[in-house]
Amino acid sequence: MIEDINVRISHEMELNNDFPAYYLQSFYGKIIFSDWETDAEESPELVEVGEVEFDYFDNDSAIKNGEDIFPILDDIDQEYYDLYKALSVYFGKNNIPNFLYLHRITVKEQYRSNGIASAVTERIEHYFKNKAKIAIVKPWPLGIDHDSEEFKKMQKKMVKHYQKLGYKKISDGFMVKYFW
Repeated sequence: MIEDINVRISHEMELNNDFPAYYLQSFYGKIIFSDWETDAEESPELVEVGEVEFDYFDNDSAIKNGEDIFPILDDIDQEYYDLYKALSVYFGKNNIPNFLYLHRITVKEQYRSNGIASAVTERIEHYFKNKAKIAIVKPWPLGIDHDSEEFKKMQKKMVKHYQKLGYKKISDGFMVKYFW
């Protein structure tokens, strides 16, 4: 099944002179399963099994152009502010590498436990490994009260999942995987 998974990505890049957002590229996509079990004469049935959302941040270009990464990330939202704090503590303020930030990978319930999220993560990492030096995730179960026991249980499960993929904790909320 995993070999029949495709990720169809849309790319968004803001070109605005007032805000150096061209260092940040956002990607959104659908996770598609190609069902080759249909009649050999026909094209495979394409089934949407999930979604993915991630960003690539080119800090090398920001530094080269004399930009400070903090105001750029702080302008985005609170999550990016928290990410900046975690990266600055871990790498040092002036040593934050280009990074891939995997915001969200969701797989529809009926398709879970088939390795789809892992396969999608690995394909995205493979594509960006020559641009980004690290990948970052924040294991945060969606749609569950973050004070509940269910949330804590799901978060532990997500942390273990990402550890199996080579990620390690760098703060209370974030995990990182090196590409070098």
